[in-house]
Amino acid sequence: MRFPLPRFNVLIGALLIGLTVIAALVGLFAPPANPIAIDYTAFLAPPSPAHPFGTDDFGRDVLSRVLVGAAYSLVSAFGTVAVALLMGGTLGAIAGFFGGWVDRVIGILTDTLMAFPGLLLALALISIIGAGILPMIVTLGVSFSTIYIRVVRSLVLSLREREFVEASRAMGNSETFTIFRHILPNCISSIMVLATSTLAFAVLAESALSFLGLGVQAPNPSWGGMLADGRGLMGQAPWLVIFPGFAIFLALLGINLMGDALRDWLDPWMEGEA
Repeated sequence: MRFPLPRFNVLIGALLIGLTVIAALVGLFAPPANPIAIDYTAFLAPPSPAHPFGTDDFGRDVLSRVLVGAAYSLVSAFGTVAVALLMGGTLGAIAGFFGGWVDRVIGILTDTLMAFPGLLLALALISIIGAGILPMIVTLGVSFSTIYIRVVRSLVLSLREREFVEASRAMGNSETFTIFRHILPNCISSIMVLATSTLAFAVLAESALSFLGLGVQAPNPSWGGMLADGRGLMGQAPWLVIFPGFAIFLALLGINLMGDALRDWLDPWMEGEA
């Protein structure tokens, strides 16, 4: 397995992801101002030394809200990927390894979930279990899990008849031990690439649901919620949508650049390319 020399897009991706993580940490532990405190003397103040990103229509510091919004976005995105990976990876491994009626049942479940667009499925599930960051993570994880089921199932199908799997069976190891000790470790590289792309979709989906008021609940700040709050004031206070929108753009750009680099590194078909 080769490790390519650092390229411009890799460095830019790492820098953008690093800035997003730093912003989230600052927002969690040391925001410049209280992100939910109302200041009646600073309604819609433009960017200034006191408020570098300006204030919103409640006088709240936009910089602090963007920083805290980064924390909510990353927590939601990583939580979504974790749920999707746990659910989809487990079901995909079971379907691919055991086959037969187990594979058919899981296949029917997967096809049923995939019949609905991911965001539409999340909206339907949230309408049942309620809005909020935790329901959003669970619903997005369930909607994204179908991708992992399909990918992991195909990987396990290609591995279950390999010699090392037969050897594990011959040694008397249980099916569960064989799956988690010998099969899934050989799927890690493909799963890592898939998880990176899912992470970008999760950030975008979290922003969309928060924009609709179904994700992070007010007065807690989120990038999507800030866009929703500022859309009616774009002409009067464009900074209300410029800064959270730019934060989403930078986060997605960094994740996608790193995802491309990770795919090029781990994909064996890229070995012969420059």
